Amino acid sequence: MSTNTWQMQQVSGAVQPLVPANTYQPIGGDAPYALWVERQADGSGTLMRGVAASGARGVSATALMRGLPPQALGSTTIAVQAGDWALLVWEAGNEVDVFYNRLFARLVGPGSDSGVIELTNHFEGAAWDVRAALDVNGRHLLVWDEPGHRGAQGRLVNQALVREPDVGESVASVQRLLVGPDGQGWLLQGVIRNDEPVQEVRRFTAAEGVGSPMRLDDPAAGPLFVPLVASAEGPTTFTAVSMQQHANDTHVCLAVRRMVAGRLQSPTCVNTSGNSLPNRNWLSLASHPNGAAVLVWSVGDERRDLGLYASRRATASGEWSAPALLTTLPSDPLFSLLCGLKTGMSADGQPLVVYCASDSLLARRTTRAMTQLASGVWMGPTEWGLPGMQTNEMRFAFNGQGVPGIMQTLTDGRVAAVMMSTWRAQGWQSTTLRYGIQQPFSSLGYVKPSLSLVPQGSGGWLAAWKEGQGPAQPDLGETYWLSEFR
Repeated sequence: MSTNTWQMQQVSGAVQPLVPANTYQPIGGDAPYALWVERQADGSGTLMRGVAASGARGVSATALMRGLPPQALGSTTIAVQAGDWALLVWEAGNEVDVFYNRLFARLVGPGSDSGVIELTNHFEGAAWDVRAALDVNGRHLLVWDEPGHRGAQGRLVNQALVREPDVGESVASVQRLLVGPDGQGWLLQGVIRNDEPVQEVRRFTAAEGVGSPMRLDDPAAGPLFVPLVASAEGPTTFTAVSMQQHANDTHVCLAVRRMVAGRLQSPTCVNTSGNSLPNRNWLSLASHPNGAAVLVWSVGDERRDLGLYASRRATASGEWSAPALLTTLPSDPLFSLLCGLKTGMSADGQPLVVYCASDSLLARRTTRAMTQLASGVWMGPTEWGLPGMQTNEMRFAFNGQGVPGIMQTLTDGRVAAVMMSTWRAQGWQSTTLRYGIQQPFSSLGYVKPSLSLVPQGSGGWLAAWKEGQGPAQPDLGETYWLSEFR
């Protein structure tokens, strides 16, 4: 059997890829997967789960839920999968009151099917605004907003919706939801208390529901600014960072709080000043269960990003290093040329910074990356692209051996390509998986990302992407592809 190669297969046309509503995958957890809803010949949908085949090369696909209405193929549909259970949420138009949508859910597991249940007919948002948790025993929780019920919550029991008391604060205020495939996690939100903005965290689990709020930001560190970033390290541990400005306006505190085994630790401040002052445009965090973490932010004025700085938290002491310049960024007199920033850590604590940027206002966007070696030296940035093409979407993931992989889709507006880059032998190696795609990828801002990359086995990845634009309709030339590497 051939090894260390990518093997691709077209799954189907008329498919809607789904980003799992589980927002983190614990290191060493169950093998991740790709989810999609596939349109059938009769117009119904089937929720599918794909993983690398256990024996022969290729992808093994399993149907988790059949007979879904056509509306379930919408671009805002969310899915949660745990063990043999799957939970799907979608919205549909409201013929009676056109100012609202109808919100539906369905739960399927061993010997159990809730059927399609309407959660509300006065839904104002999109299905991806619903907060959901599910565990391997089928216990689940759904939280959403509707007029008169901010933080409505309910469960699907005996083919009916059982509502529970509203949890209060608007779901729209949630800035981050960290819920793993074990159905446990945290809900982080920004709210107003006594006419002042604060940031809070609440326990969020499939079995026990939503807990009481705890304050995250540090009142002593100064006025609060968005964004709030957070990174989960396990079911009861996470790190969060708030941006707060000191009274003299010349220093900004990146206020760090860590939750360890359900206990909120004392606040820590990463102090920035001068050239290291963050501009609030880009802030990214990655953390590790052993206590290590890396925080990356952009600097410059409000319209321009002139460089990237980073600070690392040591595993043993828990102390954060002084801000250090990673790289300067190309700049325009009036506009930022930075178009994306993501940070991650491997199972052995190796950090990776991936960003998207262009060299001038009219130049193409390309994907670039920096990785830190065991010596502490940052390597890069390394830039990838194809002649005449620019980055459309990018994703990265570490495989089970800690090797980073970066996947991107590229387009020149007429044709498109899919490219994968991996770190091997102290250098990056790139492979073009697809080239000359006649139907470019959709780049509309309101379309859910259709590209995913997850680790498979000990040393591989599973990549998935959709080619084409618009909803899951076969007459628009859409196709869905999966590729596995081992």
